Amino acid sequence: MNRGYSLIELIVTIVIILILGAGAVSAYLFVFRKGIEAPTIIKDEMELQLSLAQLLKDVESIGFGMINTYLNAGNSCNFSDLLTNNQAVSICTSPIQLLFLSLSSRSQKDSGCWGYTDKTGCVIIRSGTKSALGFDCPTSGLTATDYIATDFYKISTSSCTADTTCPADIRCGPDKLVFYTGGNSYPGDFAARYYLSSTNVPDECAAGTSVLVKEINGDVAQPVISCVHTFRVFYLIKNITGAGISFTYGTTPPSNIKDLKGIRLCLLVQVGKRRESVFTPQNLSTNCGGPAAITSDQRYYRWKAIELDIPVRNLK
Repeated sequence: MNRGYSLIELIVTIVIILILGAGAVSAYLFVFRKGIEAPTIIKDEMELQLSLAQLLKDVESIGFGMINTYLNAGNSCNFSDLLTNNQAVSICTSPIQLLFLSLSSRSQKDSGCWGYTDKTGCVIIRSGTKSALGFDCPTSGLTATDYIATDFYKISTSSCTADTTCPADIRCGPDKLVFYTGGNSYPGDFAARYYLSSTNVPDECAAGTSVLVKEINGDVAQPVISCVHTFRVFYLIKNITGAGISFTYGTTPPSNIKDLKGIRLCLLVQVGKRRESVFTPQNLSTNCGGPAAITSDQRYYRWKAIELDIPVRNLK
């Protein structure tokens, strides 16, 4: 005679089904979360690389278009001291900031465009010259308020073209370099700085992080990189001793600007959103001041250590 299932057997069967179902749901959620996490990390990495490219261009341009008077390094912490002390670059240690002068610091279409005057004093900007933003520099329609001439010497045999003009207020003169200013005041309106701000930090950022912002003198600071844990800046200095040539990192500027070979930027940046498990983070090296302190809560986030040595070729 057939016997039906007992109550105990039914309960055991239901429990087994529930356990298997819970495992299946858990596995699905794990795969689903991984499927969301991977694109988020890729997106954050791409945005970070784009921001770093702009940061790299800015630092490489330090001193661009500056006359010899401004080719100095220091430790000023505000724009007025930077300009008063004639410093093209300055590292402030409290709070950490990178301040600099560069005629390509502004994000205008023709920022970074430059040319020269020929022996008759007419402005020459060669066709195909690119701005800091990658646009073709204008070779016609130049106005007196858009360019400034400096006293650098350049020999040229080019003839003057009919559609170029010299700034009337300075009467260009022959054999000078000419830089685009877009009507902005030289050099004060081209003072810029990078620093961390606790304003408008996105919700997905870990507690205790900030936003790296860029501020140009007279303008509102603009966000560059979000979810930044650490931002440090150092001078890369050449030292000549009896033992030979060595290079050191520090915040004290060199006494001779020719010994300044570059700027080291060190950042620890969050990539992706909060994870369910603790993650062993990347961290900063000794040449970046040593590892940054990661809190127990911050260990649930993925961190990317960035260390860049950027040459400053215009400070020579």
